[in-house]
Amino acid sequence: MRPSRTILSISRLPLHVESRAARGEAYNVQNVRFQKRRLRPRDVAVTFLTVYMCSWMCSKLVLEPVGKAIAEADPGPDPDEEIPPFFIPFPGTTKVLERRKYLESDPEFQEFVKFCKTEGQVRHVKEELAYLMRKIVRGHPVFTARYGSDINVSGYWLNLSFSAYAPPQIVRSGIEITDDYIAWSTMPVEPETVFRIRRALWPSAMAMSVWSFAKVIVTDDVKNAARILGLRIGGNTPTIEELLSQQQQKLAKLSPPAKERSASKQAQLLGDSQSQKSVALSTENSNLTKKVSTQEELTASPVKRAFSAISEHFSRGILEFKTKLRQYWIQTPGFPPGGSILTEGLIELEAQKAWIVLYARAFWDPKTNKYDLRTLHVRLAHVQPKSLGPVHRGSKVLR
Repeated sequence: MRPSRTILSISRLPLHVESRAARGEAYNVQNVRFQKRRLRPRDVAVTFLTVYMCSWMCSKLVLEPVGKAIAEADPGPDPDEEIPPFFIPFPGTTKVLERRKYLESDPEFQEFVKFCKTEGQVRHVKEELAYLMRKIVRGHPVFTARYGSDINVSGYWLNLSFSAYAPPQIVRSGIEITDDYIAWSTMPVEPETVFRIRRALWPSAMAMSVWSFAKVIVTDDVKNAARILGLRIGGNTPTIEELLSQQQQKLAKLSPPAKERSASKQAQLLGDSQSQKSVALSTENSNLTKKVSTQEELTASPVKRAFSAISEHFSRGILEFKTKLRQYWIQTPGFPPGGSILTEGLIELEAQKAWIVLYARAFWDPKTNKYDLRTLHVRLAHVQPKSLGPVHRGSKVLR
């Protein structure tokens, strides 16, 4: 019978040795010492040569082509190129310089003279503005829905002129840092950047809009609180019953003649009966709408009801906020680039149902051969329908 080793056995002898010990047989245990092989110079040389060859092949076949590709893709800064200085502007140092007046000897005016002598370029500039207006009108949903989407240029009357003054130049002071020096200097800045910074630091339009919003909300809350407490405010709108009573009092004060008194009484009775019928119908309609609204409110979830109540409470304030913001918001002024040519006049577009006349004004930049869209101003001058007719009762004007 062979002994079985359990899981909890802590013996380190092999199984056959333990079986001999169980049978009473003698066994011989010997100690063995393992010794590592000595490091020989040949092994060191082979390892060194192998590592060296692998590193050399990796650098020549992998790293060097990758480095060349990166160098060709990004050559880096040119040593002869000057690095622009780092400028730190200071607030409150911005000022507008006096606009310079163009002279006949200026290169910008000489370019304009050469430009006017070439009829092809002049015609090209005018056609560009006309086709730009056609593109804008075609993309406008109101024009396309009312007059049709097939819109073409039928004529234009445009004039070209050169501005007498250069665009305004704005400068600001600050610290200029370069590799050689640190000094206090003045640098030019774009007018659009200055305008945006001023609007961000001094948001007058936003402040007026928020003030109007808060004033409307507080006024409504005070009126609601006074109505709940039973106080009467002079600005409340009168009800229908109050208006009818006031009208009857005014009619009683007029005192018509005796002959016409009976006719006036009959007309008044008829009017009163009609007004009572209209009041009854209006009250019935209001009761029906109230019932429907109450049923919808009861079936709606609490979150939806809370959201609708909040939106209804702030609706007048939000409307006043949008109105004031639209009133006081000033668009970023678009200053024309130096040497630009002003193109302005009338452009006539022919649609399927009408002729559309627009007044356009924009500056052409000779450096980019494009119109500066920041300076574009468009105004609808006239719309002439193609088909006209008299107005009949129950019908609209033919268009």
